[in-house]
Amino acid sequence: MYEEESEAEVDDRGYRVVRFGDNAIRVRTRNLDNETAQVYERRTRYSEWLVTVNTNKTFEDEDQRRTISAAVIKAVDKVFTQEIPLAYRINPKEEREMYLRDTPAENIQKVKTLGASEVGQKYKKLHVHVVLSVKHNTNLEINMNAAHQRLKYWVNAYTRGVVSRPYMNIRFLRSSQGNAIDYIQKGQYRASDYDKRGWFNNNRN
Repeated sequence: MYEEESEAEVDDRGYRVVRFGDNAIRVRTRNLDNETAQVYERRTRYSEWLVTVNTNKTFEDEDQRRTISAAVIKAVDKVFTQEIPLAYRINPKEEREMYLRDTPAENIQKVKTLGASEVGQKYKKLHVHVVLSVKHNTNLEINMNAAHQRLKYWVNAYTRGVVSRPYMNIRFLRSSQGNAIDYIQKGQYRASDYDKRGWFNNNRN
C-alpha cells in the first residue's frame, strides 16, 4: 500500500519518525520498539480565495471593457497558476513536523480560476472578480506581498499600461460563505450569460 519505509529516525522529543516516501505523513510513537505504529495519510484539501481587482478606470466602450476584463483575469491566472512558488507559501506558523518540508510547487495538485467583470454602480469603475480554487495537501496560504506585486506587474503588462494603478484585494472564502461562484455572480447572472456579460472561464484539468 505504501512505498517501502525508510530507516527510522528519533527526534529530539523521543519520537520515532518513519517516512513512507513523499505522500504519507510521518509516523511518530514514543515506544521505540513498537513496529505497529499507525500511518496517517495526507488529507486532500480544497481552498478558495476571491481575488478582486478594481481597475480604477471607466470604460464606455463595451468591447474595451471585455478586452480589459479578459486581460486582468489572464493576469490573475498567470500569477496563481504559473508563478506558484511566489504566489503561495506554507503557513509560517506551522510547527507540525509533517508539513515542515512542504513547498507550494510540490504540494499543490491543481489550480482553477473563474472570473467575472462588473461596473460599479456609483463611480462606474470596472471591477474584476476571480475565484481561485486550489486542490492541495498541505497547510497553504497566499503569499500576500508577493502576490500583490506580481498581480500589479501582470495587470499592467497585459492591459498594456491602461490599468497601471489597480486596487487589489485577496480574500479567503470559508465554506460557510456558500458557493464561491454564486458569491461573484451576486445572483445576477446565469452560466449562459457568461459570454455576453464579459465572463472569462479558464478551468484547468
